[in-house]
Amino acid sequence: MCAHWVGKGATRSAVGLDTDAAVLSWAKQHNIAPLGAAAERVSLLKRDVLKATGQHYDVTLALNFSYCIFVQRREMLRYCRGVLGELANGGVLMMDIHGGSDLTIEVEQEIEHEGFTYRWQQQPFDAINGTSTRYIHFEFPDGSKLDRAFTYHWRLWSLQELRDILEEAGFSAIDVYWEGANEDGGGNGRFKKTQRADQEQSWIAYIAAWK
Repeated sequence: MCAHWVGKGATRSAVGLDTDAAVLSWAKQHNIAPLGAAAERVSLLKRDVLKATGQHYDVTLALNFSYCIFVQRREMLRYCRGVLGELANGGVLMMDIHGGSDLTIEVEQEIEHEGFTYRWQQQPFDAINGTSTRYIHFEFPDGSKLDRAFTYHWRLWSLQELRDILEEAGFSAIDVYWEGANEDGGGNGRFKKTQRADQEQSWIAYIAAWK
């Protein structure tokens, strides 16, 4: 996202945060270095997102459901307050969110790609704590595997919970962008701001929280 952002305008800069030095090193080599001169406008920091950077931003992104690692409400509230404190006036926090009844059941899905099979494994939902564990595995034509290449222990935040926390954190306005549907009922990749939506088995939306 940092590389894409700075690549769209000569005055744009970006900061990316991660706690894993290996991830940052890979990103720098494969995503940032190919930008050429524009790479100078990207900073990659080994840093916990709960710790302030001392900078101000027009846009902060918490995507790919990454904030779901915060399983306690106080952690989620702390994160939102920290983001708000470093947003410029009129700035926005963008978050994606996934919901629906399919998220609460045990699931295994396989998707065939050229050269490998991607397998998603979803453990049952803990109704008391609101959490679930997910795994991503990879299988290859030679029979080799990468079991649990990625492990996620997530709080499955509801949209209303997040809106309440964002309001409590002090954001002035919160918009929800809901995905439209194709003729077969699947998502069409187009999101429209709305104030209500019917529950579905599986849905994705975006939250825009404004300072």
